This record gives sequence, structure tokens and C-alpha cells, in this order.
Amino acid sequence: MSKITVRCKVEGVRSIFKPKLISFNTGTDLNMRLEGCIGMNGLSPIAADLVDLAATVYQIDRHITSWWAANYPARIQLRMQLRRPNAWSDRAIKALQAALQILGNTPWDIDFESGLRAAIPKHHKESARKISQVVLFSGGADSTCGAITLRPEAKESQLVSFYTVQKNLQRMLASALGFVAPNQWRMQWAKEPGPGRSFYFRSFLFLALAGVVAESWNARTILQFENGILATGIPPTPYWMMTKHAHPRLHLAIAELFSVLFDGSWKIVNPFLTWTKRECVKHAASAMNPEEAMRLLAQTETCWYLRSNHVPGGKKRPGMPCGICVPCVLRRTAIPNERYQYDLLKDSIKKDKKYGAAFRAYYAFLRKVQHSGNVAAKFYSLLPAAGRNLADESGCLKLDDLHKLFRNFAFEFMETFRIS
Repeated sequence: MSKITVRCKVEGVRSIFKPKLISFNTGTDLNMRLEGCIGMNGLSPIAADLVDLAATVYQIDRHITSWWAANYPARIQLRMQLRRPNAWSDRAIKALQAALQILGNTPWDIDFESGLRAAIPKHHKESARKISQVVLFSGGADSTCGAITLRPEAKESQLVSFYTVQKNLQRMLASALGFVAPNQWRMQWAKEPGPGRSFYFRSFLFLALAGVVAESWNARTILQFENGILATGIPPTPYWMMTKHAHPRLHLAIAELFSVLFDGSWKIVNPFLTWTKRECVKHAASAMNPEEAMRLLAQTETCWYLRSNHVPGGKKRPGMPCGICVPCVLRRTAIPNERYQYDLLKDSIKKDKKYGAAFRAYYAFLRKVQHSGNVAAKFYSLLPAAGRNLADESGCLKLDDLHKLFRNFAFEFMETFRIS
């Protein structure tokens, strides 16, 4: 059998380009590290396989980021060695394929085979605590708002984080809110980094890490806090492709996958699904001393380009939020009195072709939402297919709830950016 444990072929929509080939070895080229104690079940070979698979998908994502604009991936073929490939029944693979297609709008052909000899990630087990739920905790504003609202349940909740440079921030916020230190995962990648940042598939990694920690405690509930505007993945224009990292259909597919791999009835819940970011912040501020809540939220990180020295169209100071990416636009509607590299209260920034792109896209869409008034049918006609699928008969949200969510956001957006 070949030494290479991961082989991936990515075919683009433009056949003039050759397929992209990605190959590496699990355990030498790619490793996951875990800090903090988990439950007495530890990490089984099946759980370790899920971690390695999710890390592999993350790295594939990083290596095709530059393709999305020039040669959109039409199909991804993954052949991978695992420790326990027999655990992956047809039902499990179908759930996995459904989740990945939701995230990237791209079909995956997946073939698992035996032969992986990589060590299971080192971990420490404890038996004293009883955990009923696991909570994804990035150190961003939404996950911190969620942790604030969960303070009465801190003893029975375990935070799970993935970090690159946010390790100390995550620990500080968790400690300030009365939680045990989070289980923090990090990735070690020995080969050349991908040409861009990961966008579309990375949530599979985060949910997989939460899943294996929950399994270690026999917990079957995962909470992922994300404001409804981003969680629903509805783009302001049909030409945009939004990330779907907390999409309700993704949660259903991943819950199905975990139910097959680990048994039991799994639930992945986003308590903020019908709330705007401003509403998330308001609920958090009402759950503890408001000044303390806002002090902690001011330290959270949101901007896509926070540590970069540039944004599309210009330069930026590393460590300064850009103010113009989608997360910054939404954050400003909830936490308005912060400093940004580019100020969207200035007409020159709003009108700039690149700096104001996200702002103008949302402005145009939200004006139409306002004009729909209280008529849900008019709002439904504004939605792209991705939005309509959320509100159909078998969907995850009632149309009235989705309409209310975007009407509230429209009001907050216009008020924040001083548009009459």
C-alpha cells in the first residue's frame, strides 16, 4: 500500500486548467494537538479518524482558496487512509458529503481505506466532572455573548476552541466568565502553507473537534452561537457566496453524522439563529453587569483582516479592524463605538468601489427588505434560492421569523450608518 495517506484531486469548472492534486501524510505532515482534560472515554480510534479527516478538509480548503474566483471547484475527490474505515457506513458518508456540499456547494467523492498508523492525539482524561453540553468558543463576539448567557450552566458546559493566535484571549474570556479552561486544539502543518486563508469548509473542523470532546463525556448536545444574519448564509446579492459555518442545515447533517459514528441522538443548536448581532449583544449585556459585558466584548476579535497589513484595495495596520469586511459591518451595528481602519460613516468610504463593496451590497438588499413592509410574501420574493430553502415546508425556519430577523437588521443597519 502506498505510503501517502491522503490523496485529493480537485477538478475545476474550467476544463482548460489541469486538476489540482494535493497529497500528504497524516501524522507527519499534519497533526492536531489538544490541551485541557476531556472525559473518561478519551479519544477512540474513530474519534481520532474524525479529527484527522476534518483537519485534512481544512488543509484542502486552504490549498484551493485561490480557485474560488478563477476556477470554481466542480468536484473534489478524496481518498484517505483511516484507523477504522469500517465505521464509515454508507449512511455516515452520505451525511459527510451532505455537510461538505452545504459548506462549499461542491460535491465530494470520498473513499476511505485501512492502513493509517498515526498515533491518536495525546490527551488527558478526567472523571470528576459531568458534562451535559459542549460549546464552541472562538473568542469572537457571538461565542462570547453565548458564553455570557450560559454562565449559570458553566459547571455542566465544556468550551471547545481552535486557535492559531487566540489562545490567551480564549482562556482569559473563559476564566472571566467562570468557565473551566477550554479544550484548545491547534494544528501543526509541516508542508508549505496554502496560498490563502480557509473560508468555506473550516466549520467542519470546528464541529468535529466539538463532537469528539462531547463523545468523550457521553454528551450529545453541541451549542454553536452565531448571529442569524451570518448563520442563515443569505447573501445580500445572488452573486455572493456566503460562508455557512453555522447554517441550520449544516447542523442537521453533522448531527446525523455524529449519530452514526458515535450512536445516540445528537443535537447541534444555535440559540442565536433568529437574533441579529445587536440582539445577541443586548441579551449578553442583560445577563451580567452591562459594563463588564461590554468590556469583555470589546476585547473579542471579529475582523477577517485583523492581523493583515492590507485589505482589498488598500493598506491596513495589523491589529486594527478594517471596518469594511462583512463581520466588521455587522459588528458595528452591535458595538458602534469602536475604531476602524476605514470608517464607513464617511461617504468617501461608502462610495469607494472596493472599500464600500460589502456596505453597498447590504444597503441595496436591506432597502428592499424595508420596502417589503410586513408582507412576508414580498420578502420571500427577494430571497435567493439559499434563503428560500430555509423557509420552505421542510426548512429550518418559519418565513415570518426569517422576515423579522432581516427587518430588524435593516433598521439597525440604517440607524448605525446614519441613513434616513
